[in-house]
Amino acid sequence: MGALGVVELRPQLEVTPQQLSLSNQPFSVPFNIKNSGYLSFFVDHVICFIVNTETIQGAHFAGIIFQHPDWDGVTLDRGISGTMSCSMYGQDIGGAYGHGDTPKSADIVMAVTYRPWQGFPYLFRKHFGFRGLHGDTWQWTSYPPSQQLKDKIDAEINSKLRVN
Repeated sequence: MGALGVVELRPQLEVTPQQLSLSNQPFSVPFNIKNSGYLSFFVDHVICFIVNTETIQGAHFAGIIFQHPDWDGVTLDRGISGTMSCSMYGQDIGGAYGHGDTPKSADIVMAVTYRPWQGFPYLFRKHFGFRGLHGDTWQWTSYPPSQQLKDKIDAEINSKLRVN
């Protein structure tokens, strides 16, 4: 098999923001996670990492990890997708700002840890960065996270979840 064949057969992940469900809560946006490749793969977990947020009143918070248990140990077949939001038990993380304050910007990374099949001895992780700005509605744009940011997120995930 040629190099092109190997590239085409590796897991192909897409993560894209969907329609926001609550206009004043940026973390209520569902992110669509899709297998766009030719083969299924095993998802160990999906993490939403809050890199930084800022409110209208100037408050900041960062470094929050949210893991959605519905994504632990899922086989994602070819062409199949599902959604995940950065909310915890039905509560938008943005509610942590306090009464009367509203988020105005957010920077998050969705980190998908996977393997080609369950039982494969090595884990792989892909990072998808998104920046959100509040205008009339929340607008999310994708960006490639830097290697330094990926390393920081991986260290946090590995420390908190004891993942190798």
